Amino acid sequence: MVAAEQIKEHMDVISSDKKNVGKVDHLEGTDKIKLTKQSSPDGQHHHFIPLSWVDHVDQHVHLSKSGADVDLALGARPAITRKHALRQAQMRISSDRRRI
Repeated sequence: MVAAEQIKEHMDVISSDKKNVGKVDHLEGTDKIKLTKQSSPDGQHHHFIPLSWVDHVDQHVHLSKSGADVDLALGARPAITRKHALRQAQMRISSDRRRI
């Protein structure tokens, strides 16, 4: 188990698949990490990460959960990349052209 005193304010929190989950605001009690509001997955609310999810701490807090698992647990909507959104739009346009 990771010692809570290793976790400091403003450390990046990184998922097991190297996704930046947020920044530490502070520890809440003895078993939760409170993320800064601005860095939380939805950018609007503080979210909490259980200390039991922490795999190890160096200059960052590394989680044992994937980014998708964290998003799902925190109720965040999956992020869509600009490239993916562009590809979806191109497919819709192409499909619409075939109907004409």
